Parts: sequence; C-alpha cells; structure tokens
Amino acid sequence: MKKSVFVRIAAAVMAIVLCVCSMGALAGCTKTRSINVLVYGQYIDLDVISNFKKENGIKVNVDECDTPEELYNKAVNGDQSYDLICTSDYIIERFIKENRLSELNFDNIPNIKNIGEVYLEKSRSFDPENKYSVPHFWGTVGVIYNTKMVSEEDAKSWKMFFNEKYSGKIIMSNSIRDSFLVALEALGYSLNTTDKAQIDEAKQLLIKQKPMLKAYLVETEARDAMISGEAAMALVYNGEAYLAIEGDEEQNISGNPDLKFTIPEEGTNFWIDSWVVPTYSSNKADAEAFINYLCGVEAAKKNFEYIYYSTPNQALYNELDPEVQQDEDIFPSREVIDKGEVYHDLGADLDAYYSASWKEIKS
Repeated sequence: MKKSVFVRIAAAVMAIVLCVCSMGALAGCTKTRSINVLVYGQYIDLDVISNFKKENGIKVNVDECDTPEELYNKAVNGDQSYDLICTSDYIIERFIKENRLSELNFDNIPNIKNIGEVYLEKSRSFDPENKYSVPHFWGTVGVIYNTKMVSEEDAKSWKMFFNEKYSGKIIMSNSIRDSFLVALEALGYSLNTTDKAQIDEAKQLLIKQKPMLKAYLVETEARDAMISGEAAMALVYNGEAYLAIEGDEEQNISGNPDLKFTIPEEGTNFWIDSWVVPTYSSNKADAEAFINYLCGVEAAKKNFEYIYYSTPNQALYNELDPEVQQDEDIFPSREVIDKGEVYHDLGADLDAYYSASWKEIKS
C-alpha cells in the first residue's frame, strides 16, 4: 500500500518535471532571434529594420559609428560582438588581410542578382573574388559650396580649401583619409600614396590650413551647416550634398538652392560601403538573411529614399524616374567613377603614420 502511494507520488512529480521542462523548451523555441549590426550613422531606414523583423522573426540591434577608423576599433577592440558589419572598402581590405571575415554563403543571398556588375567589379579592388562583401551604397567625395560666396572658377580645384579669402568659412571632414584626400589631390599625389615625404607635405598643408577652418565635422553636421549658410564650402559625400541642395520633408531637411556640388578637376575618391560578416559572428545565416533582404528592391528603395546615397541595386535603379537616374549629384557619371580612386588599406605602419600625423594636425 505504501509502495503504491509512493509510486503514484513519484509518477506525479515526474509528470510535473516533464511538463515544466517541456514548457521551458517551448519558451526556448519561441525566443526572438536577433543579430547585432555595426554600421555608420543613419545608414538604414528604421522601417526596413522593423519590416525585416515582421517578415523573418529576426530582431536587428544596431550600433553606429561616425568614421571608418572608429568602426574598425569598435569591431576589433570593443566589448560587443557583431554578426554583421557595414564599412568602407579599405577597412574591408584590412579585415580580409587580418582573416577577420567569413566567406559569404550566396545560397542565402539570392538577391545578389540585383547588384550591378560594375559595383561587384569595383569591389574586386578590395575583395578580389567577391567572397566576403556585398555593396550597400557607393559614391564620391566632393565639394558642396555656396554659389553666393565661392566662384565657379575656384570650385574647379581642391586648392579652394587652402584659399585664405575663404578663411573661417571652410568645413573639413573629421576623417583621416578624407581630409588627407583634399591635400593630396591639391598637391597632385595619389590618395593611396605610401611615400612618407608626400604624406608629410600633405600634413604641413593641413596644419597651415587649420586656422582658416570653421570646423572639422562629420557628414550630417557639414550638410546642416551648409544649409544654414554658416560656411562657404564643405567636404562631403555626394548623398549629403543632394539632401543639402534639395532637402527632404520627411526628414525635416529644408535644403538650400544657393548650394552646388562639384568634383574638382584633379580627381577624387570612389568609395563603396559593403556588408561583411566577421568570423566571430554566432548568427551567420541570420546575418546573410538580412543582407539578402537589404538587396531586395523594396528595402533598397526605402534605404535609397532615406539618405539618397547612390544605390548599387541595378534592379531598383531601373525603376527610378529618369530625372533621378540622370542626376549626377546622386549618380555620378561613369567617367567620374572610372577616374575616381578607391582607397586601399596601406598596412599597419602607414596607418599608424597617418594617425600620428592626424593627431598632430588636430592638436
């Protein structure tokens, strides 16, 4: 009798334990999947993120940086691990050299078919076999200037940034490579020079320029300063220039018709920002699912209309109004693309040399 009662009690306890375990397992199955993403500021429309979660059940946690160098340090030396990173061409080249990236499984990214061949071809300058990266945006670095303050003749050359008559009205980029671009182009040197004498010459030019500056600013800050008429010229990416000139009601950006964007005759940087998956990602398949979603026409359109940077999505481009397609502030000509120089990773020694030079300039 006692044994029978004991057996029944033991069976009941076991049933409760199994029930609790089953409930725990069920809860584990329904736990929201998520990926951690590192990207430049204001680079993804928030609707794209929320729509992706609705359609795929994957939450996207976004962490932002202002510059390529800041992003690299955060990805490599920060406390947070990331499943997906969007960064610049030369940073991706550095990641590849350091074996920090996983090869992408393009079976999970069928929408890669929407990316134009020219952008995959250009990407081979830093990702030779297109194994690690998928383009997100592309563009150029140029000058936005106020036509009431700067002559069209002056705007033809990067030397305008060193003209004392514009003292106090010049905005430079708070970015090492982009600021050195201005000096190197003005001096007739390559953006990827490895000659320390040329780097030193550019450094001295930037030191001499510093008292003439209004400020070193990141892209959105430079755009807003130009809209308000605070400066005569600013170093910006073409997408920010378009917004500064045309404005955008949804983002409450007024625009300024007195502004004009130009690429000086000496040449400029052609850049591609792309998605990559770091080797330490614990959610590679979900990261690839997000890349695939971003390459879809609907998501690409939302992102394009959010910041008006040049889209590499040829399928989307084919659907745009001809007026937009032909706007060279948004889509620079093939001549500009071919003439533009892609930044390359210059190696640890030169990277440190540039960083030390930048600190000297800013001090």
